[in-house]
Amino acid sequence: MAIKIAAFGIFVSVILILLRQENKSFAMTLNILAGIFIFYLILPEINKILLMLNNLGENIKIQSNYILILFKTIGIAYICEFASQICQDAGEKTIASKISLGGKILILSFAIPILNELIQTVLNL
Repeated sequence: MAIKIAAFGIFVSVILILLRQENKSFAMTLNILAGIFIFYLILPEINKILLMLNNLGENIKIQSNYILILFKTIGIAYICEFASQICQDAGEKTIASKISLGGKILILSFAIPILNELIQTVLNL
């Protein structure tokens, strides 16, 4: 799979180098579509990771709400990173940094209940 993704990425990059000189808007569209296609290619692997994390949580008896928070956190991180990179590719670094900041704040908001529970557990020892 890695070879397919790398070959596709190199192929599209060469095309984008040639297209940017002639038609910048089409090159940007192709860039975004290529990113979406690569994301599509890795979806089965993401699904495998999520299933493995879920099985791990069941095997070590972690509460399901913690596993759900973990999944949401991973999802937020990947979605925000993907969107941020698309914005950077489009030359919108300011928007990209705001997406990254928003993702970090969302992740922190999901982590606070776990942090609170951890502190309560330590205090009760």
